[in-house]
Amino acid sequence: MNSNPSNSFKVIIGSQYFIYFGVLGIFLPFFNLYCYHIGFSGFQIGNISSLRSVVTILFSIVWGILADRFQTRRPMYILCCIISTIAWSFFLYTSDYKTMLVIMFFYGIFYAPIISFLEAFTMDVLEKNKEYYGRIRVWGSINFILVVIIAGKIIDLYSIEVILLFILTGSLLQAIISVKMPEIKIEKKEYFTADIKVLFNKRVI
Repeated sequence: MNSNPSNSFKVIIGSQYFIYFGVLGIFLPFFNLYCYHIGFSGFQIGNISSLRSVVTILFSIVWGILADRFQTRRPMYILCCIISTIAWSFFLYTSDYKTMLVIMFFYGIFYAPIISFLEAFTMDVLEKNKEYYGRIRVWGSINFILVVIIAGKIIDLYSIEVILLFILTGSLLQAIISVKMPEIKIEKKEYFTADIKVLFNKRVI
């Protein structure tokens, strides 16, 4: 990579942050309300939300290990963007609790590494120009705030059911733009296995 990241790369990555946090700005405040709207109990809503959180935490680690092991971060990023979008689309066709649990499980698997991969892409592209990070990342924060406000107004005018289509549209845009992400050769690292070996070192024990 050049010492000065190109404007095209910054625009592509900035747009990914913009869309990602825009989608998050719809999901976090309104998805549980949508579940309540279709008749789920507090217990059921809690199960769906906690399932997503647990799956996201676990599989972000798994995807990270695989990406470092096989040096396939970009293909994995594109794959996860596409399949998570497809998985989300199934929410449009059901309001059954058990079915939504299954959908959320598979959605969470492929949604999990998107932000961590995006952060890694940003650091790799910027290299020594880390001062650009805040300028790129801020677009995500701005869009998150704007989307929360605007989506709330739209829901008041229409129905909370529109959030499913909004999230699908945002995810689809992110998947389309993801194919433009720069190809960056990453060093093969073994952070996870190295840490495990340290734990079993006699001096540590």
